[in-house]
Amino acid sequence: MYRRMSVRDAVDERSLTAVKDALDRWEDVNERDRKLATPLHAAIWNGSMEISRLLIERGADLEAKQIHGLTALHVACLNDRVDAVRALLDQGANVNSTEKHQKTPLHYACQRGDLVLANVLLNRGAHLEAATEHGFTPLHLACESGHLDMVYWLFIQNANVNAEGFQKFTPFHMACANGHVEIAHMIVDQYFDIEAKISTGWTPLQLAADCGHARVVQMLLDRGANLDARDNHDLTSMHIACQSGQLEVVQLLLNQGAGVDVKTHNHWTPLHITCWEGHANIAGLLLDRGADVKAVTKKELTPLFLACENDQVEIVWLLLHRCPWLII
Repeated sequence: MYRRMSVRDAVDERSLTAVKDALDRWEDVNERDRKLATPLHAAIWNGSMEISRLLIERGADLEAKQIHGLTALHVACLNDRVDAVRALLDQGANVNSTEKHQKTPLHYACQRGDLVLANVLLNRGAHLEAATEHGFTPLHLACESGHLDMVYWLFIQNANVNAEGFQKFTPFHMACANGHVEIAHMIVDQYFDIEAKISTGWTPLQLAADCGHARVVQMLLDRGANLDARDNHDLTSMHIACQSGQLEVVQLLLNQGAGVDVKTHNHWTPLHITCWEGHANIAGLLLDRGADVKAVTKKELTPLFLACENDQVEIVWLLLHRCPWLII
């Protein structure tokens, strides 16, 4: 027995005939589901181009936004549907529409590394320097996601490599923080100040050290990054790597000449920080490299005291095993 459907149900069934029937019965072409998506959102998501074209012909709202602020054009970009993107733009869809985080369709295309889609959008008037709520441009997102070809294409389009987003993050900082060494290499060799700092005072080297990206750390050091640069709290890359437990990076920094007992303005050494945080493997390495186990902070706190204070039992056992005279 034939069952009458709403437009949305017919779209979900991917039945062109049922969609036509629902529309002929004057069912609402822009009805919303509980997530505020319209039948056009669903048709684009399902990849149903014939149904999508029919909905557009019957008056579907091209700029309708679902609960996350996505238009049909955003959805087409999320699904890498170049045919749908072209069809929507041909009918007048806003190429620079924004969702709730102020991302445009071009942001999504660049974040996903879809060069064909990005080219279509740019040729139809997409803003190359459009910024999200955090100030990130399409180039920021391409660098964050690691799409080398997309980054290169954006450079050719004259995207601003010095654009600053949240906390003064540039595309270069994004590449370093996410471990994309090829992208970071390309940017620093052609365009960028290797010592540029974000709002916390971290350099690209400190970002890479914090995130444990040893290849990026090595590349930056090879190109002259300052091993002893300090952030707003007087921490060096060595302190930061110890704080976040990045053993491979700590080894690398030591091998490159980082001071094993380098001090902050409060006289915290890497060993103090490591013992407080509880990274036993790094503590062992620092001791192997001659770290001063008797070093005291400005408040006269030793590494052993800090380990005890923060209940780092493994560190306490390590220190007492390696330096039994500490309990005398």
